Amino acid sequence: INVSGTDVSLKVSKGDPTPYVRVEAGESGNPAQLVIAGQTLETVFVFEQAQSLSGTKVIRLSLSETSLFLGNNKDTINDKTDDIGINLSNGSGAIILTAQGVSGTFDMDAAFVGVTGVTFSSKVSLEINTTGVSVNETIDGKLLSLKAGPYIRATALGTEIGIGGVTLLGNLAFEKGQISGVDVLSMAATGISIAGDSSDANDEKSGIKNGSGAIIFKSDGVAGTLLGKAALQVTGISLGADIGFSVNTTNGDINTVLAVGDDEVTINVQKYTTTSKVRFELRNVDVNFGNLIEVYGDFSVGGGAFSATNLDVFVGNGKYKLESGEINDNAIGVVLSNGKIDYLKASSANGYALRGTGGLELVGLEGLSVSGTTTLLINTSKQKLDVGGVEVEAGTFSFKATNASFNIANRFIISGTFNILRKANGDLDVIINGGEVAINDADGESIFNIKGKASFLISKKTGFQMPVSYTHLRAHETSLHLV
Repeated sequence: INVSGTDVSLKVSKGDPTPYVRVEAGESGNPAQLVIAGQTLETVFVFEQAQSLSGTKVIRLSLSETSLFLGNNKDTINDKTDDIGINLSNGSGAIILTAQGVSGTFDMDAAFVGVTGVTFSSKVSLEINTTGVSVNETIDGKLLSLKAGPYIRATALGTEIGIGGVTLLGNLAFEKGQISGVDVLSMAATGISIAGDSSDANDEKSGIKNGSGAIIFKSDGVAGTLLGKAALQVTGISLGADIGFSVNTTNGDINTVLAVGDDEVTINVQKYTTTSKVRFELRNVDVNFGNLIEVYGDFSVGGGAFSATNLDVFVGNGKYKLESGEINDNAIGVVLSNGKIDYLKASSANGYALRGTGGLELVGLEGLSVSGTTTLLINTSKQKLDVGGVEVEAGTFSFKATNASFNIANRFIISGTFNILRKANGDLDVIINGGEVAINDADGESIFNIKGKASFLISKKTGFQMPVSYTHLRAHETSLHLV
């Protein structure tokens, strides 16, 4: 067809490698425009059907300078200043269609325009590969590089959402594919942060930052984790923690890695045996009450259960830990270190079970030291309960301090293992094993030493009783054994 009124010379390439059909719409700087029901699509479109050396037909499609508006344009197509809706712009992509399936990518910027009180912007990408092989081709100058399928993945990088003065930032990814041969739908996120807009200077140090998480949907349930670094500062109190939750309603443990752009997110969630399949978690907790009481550790709550691990509780004059995580040499006080607490509510009766362990020590006072390992077991129910991997009998109340030591400049030392057992009627049995009281001279030589074991009964009815004790007394060169 020639309606120009002049001769036109056309040069058409021979095709690489074989004959082809090529259709183009629009050109660089002047994309084609399509308006349907007030929605506008602009793009430079290239369609090509070719035939490979083996005779297989291949369809290639490329898009560039693509934009799409969805919303109300006030019937002014070429005036974008009064638009209200979502605008997709700077789009480009490439697609290959073969007998084996479809593979392709598409990138586009997305943003709200003209929407009062809400802001949204993001770099949206779509990847699809329904074939079982990887793809590495160049289409109309665009590189198409995809891992073997089948999968469909959408990412929203650099997403920013603002509502009512609160801003959420992050990278999002959605994928439909396979894990270990099983079809799954997954969502993942990295770089998530939530911050307020206030004139309060502390707001710069408050909010949630560096959040990441992922969730997968399988035929037998859902599993996932979400964790972000939370910060709060008010007068006299500071709090920092990784806060989030984990869920697993599937029939097994889940351990997999999902991609979000150049980042990766790991889902590692064990199968939950409790009725509730959700756990709310606080990790790397750092709470400071005016440098008097400080709490560090990881916490998990859900399903009538509570646990705390890596627990350090400091009472004294701090700060106990520096920003680097090292112990402050100037801190003075008592600390429960490397503690662990597990709590479980009884399911079929009133009551609960609790198990706590940790080291006890005194820090910051030269010449005075307190150390030992403590274990607390409680079960107020009428049934045996498994808490923290330990079965606790009904009615148990037990406190044990192992290798406990109170040392003053190596001159006066009290040590031993102490057990306190509470009976059903409230009486307390106190048992001391490996007990020792020692007094040394300035050179550390023993002046007085008493070793032994004993048991006490503390009763509301009978008061204090010592049924039996075994003692070995030594003073200088004299020894005495007492029963």
